Formats: sequence, structure tokens, C-alpha cells
Amino acid sequence: MEVRDLFKALANFSTLNNAAIADSAGVKRPNLYSWLGGKSQSMSEDNIEKLFNILGVKKGKLSSEIVYRWQLEDSEASHIKDVLKHFLNQEYLNNAEIHFIEIEGYEAKQVAKHNLIRIPIETNESVTILVTSNNKLNVGYPIKSSKLGFGQDKQKITVNLDQWFRWMESDTLSSAEFWIEASFYISAQHVISSSVLNDDIDIKTSYENQLIEKIAENAGLRAIIRSLLRELRLSKPKHVLLNQDNRDLIYKEYFEHEISKIRKVK
Repeated sequence: MEVRDLFKALANFSTLNNAAIADSAGVKRPNLYSWLGGKSQSMSEDNIEKLFNILGVKKGKLSSEIVYRWQLEDSEASHIKDVLKHFLNQEYLNNAEIHFIEIEGYEAKQVAKHNLIRIPIETNESVTILVTSNNKLNVGYPIKSSKLGFGQDKQKITVNLDQWFRWMESDTLSSAEFWIEASFYISAQHVISSSVLNDDIDIKTSYENQLIEKIAENAGLRAIIRSLLRELRLSKPKHVLLNQDNRDLIYKEYFEHEISKIRKVK
């Protein structure tokens, strides 16, 4: 794919419009629009790289450190194949694992199903992509191996509604965080290896149970917090806690405080 076509495809996959991408990259909007219109001189190589960085492409490569969350229209299902072939060689693509996701809590008639694509690239490294369809009338899976022409269709996964929204709505989703949580939804053969999850089944089971319980607790707390923030937004739309940066500062302060107590105990 040509660079301009590649950008257009990735931009369409993202939740950002061209203006937001330009602003985030520090690129002038008119320059981006001119470049997309075919005027190559409107955009320097440095600025093109900045634009792709916003879309998760670092130094011309897809990263194994983040989870890509791509939204497709029906007509764009074939575009994902072209994009992946641009970045990854055929050997990697042939080993792609394509899971089918259903969201627990939706009625069957209301939900478009989703995909999780994992493409191993190195030992313990993979490109991870969550794919969803924007067509609310379509209840079919956006991606299958037959559409891509490579990869292997795997199992169906049911993910609870709160977990799915947390994955899709977070500003940045790290692959490390994602695979810890996703390991409870997919079979063990697809879980990124961890020294904690060893061959001792008792230790493994105990560890998994603790994580499941903690994830469940966090899911409940997040639901309560979102509800309270919605109420706060209605009653006091300018309240300081509605600012994500302010909430992050408060979180970090109390997190570091509790961690420091643990360190003192040790």
C-alpha cells in the first residue's frame, strides 16, 4: 500500500477523525488535508511519522506493546488484510489466531459480534488487535480467516460487558494488561507465558482465582464510579473530578502511599 492509502485505512479504523489526528500529532490541519488530496509536498517525512505515531505505528511497525482497537465498516473488512500484509510478512500472518467474541449482557438482535486477532511475531511477543463492526444491523463476525486469506479460526469467547467497555474505552490499552485479563476468557494455550503460571496446578489455580476475584471487584467499583461521575456531570459539569488528569493525580497519590506502606512492612 502507498503511504497515503495506508494512513487513510488506519485513520478509518481508529475512533479519531483527521482533524483530531492532526492536532494530536502537532501537524497543521490544512497540510494534512492537502496531503490526503494528493499534494505530496504538503507533508514532510517527519510529520508523516508523527501522524502514524498517533495511530500506533512506531518507526514503520505495528507494536507488540499495545492493543489495537479497530472499528470497521462492512466494506472495510478487506482493507484490514491489506494493512496487515503491509506490516507483517506472510509467515507471521499464517500463524494469526482469529477468535470470535460475544459480549455478555447484549441481546442477540442488538449486538454485532467482534474479533480478537493475535499474530505471534517473536518469542512471547505478538501483535494484538480487537476488531468491531460499526454496522449495528450486522450480527456476523467482521473477520474470518476466509476473508483475510490467512490465519486460523479459533474458539468463540464470551466477555462480560464491563470488561469489554474497559478495553475499548481506555485511552491506551497495553498488551501486558490485556493478556492478563484476557487469559480468563480464552484457553491457556493462547496466554502469554508468565513465570508465575508454572506447572504446579494448585499454585496456578490459586493465582488465577485471586486474579478473577480482584478483576470482579474492580469491575464492580468501576461501574459504581462511572455511575457517580455521570451524576456529577449532570449536577456540577465543571467539577474538578470530571477531569481525567485530576483523577489520575489523586489515584497516583493514594497508590504510592499504599505501596510505600507495603515496602515498609517488608
